[in-house]
Amino acid sequence: MTNLTLDLKTIESEINAYQQQAGEAIFEIGRRLKHVKENDLAHGEWTKWLEKVDMHPRQARRFIQIYNELEGKRSALSTFSFTKLLTLAQISGDGGDIEKIISKPQALPNGTTKMFEEMTSRESEQLKKTITTV
Repeated sequence: MTNLTLDLKTIESEINAYQQQAGEAIFEIGRRLKHVKENDLAHGEWTKWLEKVDMHPRQARRFIQIYNELEGKRSALSTFSFTKLLTLAQISGDGGDIEKIISKPQALPNGTTKMFEEMTSRESEQLKKTITTV
């Protein structure tokens, strides 16, 4: 195993680069799943095919939902985790203004405000509930 550097700036840079790669991968997985579902399989074979890529249908639908709802904002969102991307896709699907959510501090139920990128997964889920119930 290779030793990691002790330089925190280097580690931060590496983590950011890997997060970017992971975010890009989420969109690309969704794009490919959507393509296969819409173009390459006979009716009823989708679930069976998903076994070949070791994916549950619900998870596949989530990747596709992220791709469908957020593809146009991909570059601004590619550093977000899968959970945050899914939350944003669900908010977008309910008519929420994604640009406003990611660009301005959001009030949380506990009275604090945070930028979306700073929120924990639990906080982003709470935000989604307040937005989609309004």
